[in-house]
Amino acid sequence: MEQNRANDENAPYAPPRDPRIRPITLKVGAAKGQSHNEPSALISPATTDQATVPSKDQPVSEGPGTPSSETFARSFSGLAENIIALSQSAAEQANLKKRLEATEGSFTKTKKHFNFPSTISYLQQLRRDDNDDLGRVEEKLRENKLRRDELERSVGSLVSSSTSHRHDSEIEIKLRDAKTEAASAKKSALEAQLIASNAHKEIETLKGRKETDKALEERLQYLQSRVDILDTATKAHSTFLSRHTKDIQECRNQFASTSEALARKTDVETREERSSSLHERIRDMEQNLTSIKSRLRSISSGQDDQRYIKEEIHRLKTAGEAYKAALENIPKLEEQLSALQNSSDTSSTIQKLDGVMDLTNHTRSQLDDISKRLSSLENASWANDSATSRKENDSVKEEIKTLSEAFKELQSQVQQVGQAQGQQPAQTSTNDRDQIDLRITVEQLSQQLSALQNVLKAKDDLQFQEMESLGKRLAEHTNVLEKLKADQRVHETVGELSASLQTLARDIEKRQTIADVGLRSLEERYNNLSTETLAKNIITVIQEFYPLSLPALMEQLGLLKTQMDQLKASNTAMQQAQLERMGQRLTALEDHYEKNQGTLKMNNKQMTEKIAALNYQQSALWAHMQNEVQPNIREMTPLRDQLQSLTSRLYEHTEKVQHDITNREMERQSFLRDMQQERDRLNDEIKSVDNSVKDLAEKIKGIDNKIRETNGVTVTSLLGRIHESEKATTEEIKALTRKFEETAQLAKRDISDAVGRLEALEKVKEELASLPLDRLAEIGLGQPKMDTQPRDEHRKRRKPTASSDEEQSSSIPTSVSEVHSSSKSSPSLETDPSSARKKKKRKKRQIEEGTVNSGNGR
Repeated sequence: MEQNRANDENAPYAPPRDPRIRPITLKVGAAKGQSHNEPSALISPATTDQATVPSKDQPVSEGPGTPSSETFARSFSGLAENIIALSQSAAEQANLKKRLEATEGSFTKTKKHFNFPSTISYLQQLRRDDNDDLGRVEEKLRENKLRRDELERSVGSLVSSSTSHRHDSEIEIKLRDAKTEAASAKKSALEAQLIASNAHKEIETLKGRKETDKALEERLQYLQSRVDILDTATKAHSTFLSRHTKDIQECRNQFASTSEALARKTDVETREERSSSLHERIRDMEQNLTSIKSRLRSISSGQDDQRYIKEEIHRLKTAGEAYKAALENIPKLEEQLSALQNSSDTSSTIQKLDGVMDLTNHTRSQLDDISKRLSSLENASWANDSATSRKENDSVKEEIKTLSEAFKELQSQVQQVGQAQGQQPAQTSTNDRDQIDLRITVEQLSQQLSALQNVLKAKDDLQFQEMESLGKRLAEHTNVLEKLKADQRVHETVGELSASLQTLARDIEKRQTIADVGLRSLEERYNNLSTETLAKNIITVIQEFYPLSLPALMEQLGLLKTQMDQLKASNTAMQQAQLERMGQRLTALEDHYEKNQGTLKMNNKQMTEKIAALNYQQSALWAHMQNEVQPNIREMTPLRDQLQSLTSRLYEHTEKVQHDITNREMERQSFLRDMQQERDRLNDEIKSVDNSVKDLAEKIKGIDNKIRETNGVTVTSLLGRIHESEKATTEEIKALTRKFEETAQLAKRDISDAVGRLEALEKVKEELASLPLDRLAEIGLGQPKMDTQPRDEHRKRRKPTASSDEEQSSSIPTSVSEVHSSSKSSPSLETDPSSARKKKKRKKRQIEEGTVNSGNGR
């Protein structure tokens, strides 16, 4: 730095410095190598002897657990000195920028004038020097800033580690809260990252499950097709049942008509028989009720399987239909009882029969309620609501209990009626044959009904068994087809391998043939060579290309032949073994394929036969159902209405659930947004608290620095600085005056040289003008050349280059010297060029001396 200062003093031009700014020097290398406990070396001309900088090897006294006060003071003083150095270097940078702007302005002004190249070069050099100084100062600023940052960190760590009384308890509490909040924010961020990683894993698993989802979709489609088939079967079964109920109603009507015809001719025996038949039917109904109770108990005992519930509901439906049929027989019994009422005169029997009719009506209403509840129970089972189904089962149990009690009362009353009528005198039986016929027809009808029920049960069992067997066979066929597909893939791979082996064999054969042909051609050529000269030439060429001898080459050729033969044999053996293996595998695969094909054909034949048998059975059943069963639309319409109402309720329920889900999702998103806003607000508050803490620390540091500066500054140091600044300004003024004097002398010399050159030019012009034209023509100078030459010189002189004065001024004399050298006759022209050369040499010497002096000054 001091050397640069000396160069600046010896420089030809430097702007005046402000006497208030004291020059400073910084040891940058020492500042870089210092630790946090060492202050930066700030050396000024007045304080070089006073400053004591600790070295790297000097130990620093520290406490056992916390930094000592000495290290704290040293680091703090280093920070203050670094801040002072920064401010001084910033002021120096501003001055250098001003000086550079001034030099730039003067350079742009002098650049317009082409007659002062030396000043232009000087200003260029000055601008370069100013740029170098600016770069040096900027580097110093950068290093000081880095050092300040390091010192601030060290001071901050020392202040935070030391338990000083300056820190306020509220700030510490805020910092702790901020740390806890930052930790919680980090935890929440980590949780969010874990959630995101889990979501990515779930997405990957879902992507991996696409194949399984495809298989499940195929399985669902297959099950849906089976469900459709079952729906069609149930529809056909319902139509068959409705037609069957119509047939039963017709039979009942016929039975009623026959019973009405016979009731007119009945007597006491027929009445007793009818009462006994009524007793039997009531017993059957009681047995059915007990079976229903047992089934309901089994349902309520914990069988939650949907299939079992469906089967039980189906059985309850069949039992309910049977009860309906039994209840439909009750009007016939009522008519028979009315006939008995007309025939008998006893009032007690009439009252008892009225009681029986009331009980039958009550039981009918209760059975209707049971059928309705069974339908609701079926719908509930379809909806998979176990709680409601259990409630319905309990209510059905209660109703069945009441029904059983009612049936018992009815049975007792009928027995009383039979006893009362048995006491009456027996009348003559006139229509015994009609009664026997009626019994036979009733028995036949009951047998037909039981047979029909058995047929229906067998049909349902056969349908389900056949469907299950068909499903199993289809699964077996799909497995067999998959195996066949795998076998086809194996065949394809085998074919590809065989093709590749064939191509490899062809390539090997081609290469072998090429090698054999080449060897044969070489042998033939070698054998056909008979002349000694050719053999010698070939031997020499071979020896040049291959430094080995001929027998060695022959041995190598023999070895190569043997190796080729071995390779050929091994290749042929490998090919034959591979072909044999492939042939064996192909034969095994063909046998396996033929076996699988035979089994498939057999299975296909069996399937076709069974399908044909099933089609025949189905066609027979369909014909039977079409012939004997007719659809009952009136009974199906209420079921359809119930289904529509249930579907509408289900849709409404699903819409409500979806609406609730969307509302919950929106609430969750709003809650998350509020949480994010609160988190951002907390982060902003933490940042503001941190910034306020930093500002407080910086203010405290500035106050301490100012206090130390005021304590460190003394009167003697101020006087010394003032004297130093005065000395520096006087030296700079002297240097400036020297530079200006030198430039004035150089300008005077340049002007005198230019005047001498102009005088010499005028003399040359006068001499040339005094010469005749013939002499000028002999010399080689004509009028046009004399006109164009000054014009070219003028052009050269007007070029905006930063050349020296001698290049512009010596252009005319050189051209004139050429003219004098071309002319040999005039002695006056010979003397002038020698003087011009001497002046030129003198000018060069002066310029070299001036550049050397300027370099030393810098």
